Amino acid sequence: MRRWPITAGPAKPSGGPTTAPVWLRGHPTRALPYLDKALRQMRELGLISEQSSARRLLFQAHQQLLQHEAAFSALAQDWAARDRLTNTNTLISIMLLRSKALLALGRTSEAASLLTQLESMDLVDPSDLEQRVLLRARQHLDAGQYDLAEAVLEHAPAGDPPDQVADIDQIRAEVAVLRSRIALARRHRDTAATHSNATATALLPDAPHDDSPRRPLRLLAHANQARIAGAAPQADALFRHALEAAEKRDVPATLVQVVSDY
Repeated sequence: MRRWPITAGPAKPSGGPTTAPVWLRGHPTRALPYLDKALRQMRELGLISEQSSARRLLFQAHQQLLQHEAAFSALAQDWAARDRLTNTNTLISIMLLRSKALLALGRTSEAASLLTQLESMDLVDPSDLEQRVLLRARQHLDAGQYDLAEAVLEHAPAGDPPDQVADIDQIRAEVAVLRSRIALARRHRDTAATHSNATATALLPDAPHDDSPRRPLRLLAHANQARIAGAAPQADALFRHALEAAEKRDVPATLVQVVSDY
């Protein structure tokens, strides 16, 4: 998947579609009309590969707005033409996005089949590798297969990416949330002393001036960890901060993740 540097704010693009990704990240409502217009211009100019890139951005915007059917449809043309693709990285990107769409639509078996295909392919881009791990773990978690999800996440790196790549940064925030949800599920079904005696000392403070798309999810993961540790006041405070951060970003998909755990 294409990677774009994290920027300090949502500066509006001064140029054409090539400047769009930095501005569009985390602003799906504003992205849709921009992308629709860009796609019309690209079709008029016959820019084939650029149309595919724009459709993938359109997919991401629809997903963030919880418009899962529209997101799935945004990839239909590229998926239909997959056998004619000569760029393997483009094919991998489309397959990963389709897997994500299938999971969002509850079509778990189809997503699992596609992820199995991806696991047999040579993924070079680090963000593609981490996205594949995240999606497989999410598929297991959706099926209630917590042990399998946890085993998959053992292959997911933790922490911030060295070069602050936005895609990986967001993926790792989502991985942290999945890990915390697995731990919560274990706590509910397992009353072993290792859970009741846990402490919140391992929690890492969130960056005080971090305004990236990852912030609500990182706060959510920390809130879940505090709840696991039995630190209710800390958990409540972190949940409130996570909710405030999600409301500030105004991305429905992120807001739903926070509310569902809260």
